[in-house]
Amino acid sequence: MTTTILTEAAFIALIPAGVLLFLVLDRYAAPRVPVSVFEEYKVLVALIIGIPAGLPLAIIFEFYATYVTGLYFGDALIMFVMFVLVASIGRMVLLRFKLFAGDDKRSRKSPFYVMAFGLGTGITIMLAQGNYYLAGSTDLPTAILLAIMISLLSIDMSLMEGWAGLRFTSSRLKGGPVYTVSIVEAACLAAFAPFYLGYGWISAIPMVVAMVVLVRLLMREELSSLRPLIVVPRPEGEEKPFGRTGS
Repeated sequence: MTTTILTEAAFIALIPAGVLLFLVLDRYAAPRVPVSVFEEYKVLVALIIGIPAGLPLAIIFEFYATYVTGLYFGDALIMFVMFVLVASIGRMVLLRFKLFAGDDKRSRKSPFYVMAFGLGTGITIMLAQGNYYLAGSTDLPTAILLAIMISLLSIDMSLMEGWAGLRFTSSRLKGGPVYTVSIVEAACLAAFAPFYLGYGWISAIPMVVAMVVLVRLLMREELSSLRPLIVVPRPEGEEKPFGRTGS
């Protein structure tokens, strides 16, 4: 029974992260482009690092969920803030390594790697959540409800941490503010709260709303931060045009 629950939890945690990683990265990898925009092995390394690095976030999130369930909102608020801070620190630490940030700490490829890192942390968080809540189901209707809600939560968590990795890194590269990442993470944590308050199917509404918003944010960030990295080579023999458009 324990092995089955772990398998189900792993499935729920891994599938959304894996699908999201593929959907975003496939456009920038050969043969979709002549040469891959990013380095594949660095994405894999960042993802692997993110899995154990997500353990502190998994613990904090578990405390947050527990306090919300118990109506200890003061303690839940502390965990709420800690989650946002620790997630941000994790991204900053990853960008201290030139393997991911480049020799000058300004590599335009780094958003790919921080996104993969964020997805790795999300996997760990959802593995813990899935294992706990799926094990707590006592009858079939409850088990189905919990499986659906945890799946929605897993999709949202992958979107949230994947987008956060892209946005955080691109903002640092452009010298812009990164507080928007914390605002979105905080809003998502608030959207997850109804599930832990026991609102049942009703709690799916804020999760779906969060999902729609996160998909939109991710698409916009991908267009602004990653799409410009695709360079289409000119046909052989074609001269470079004059003016700024040819630069």
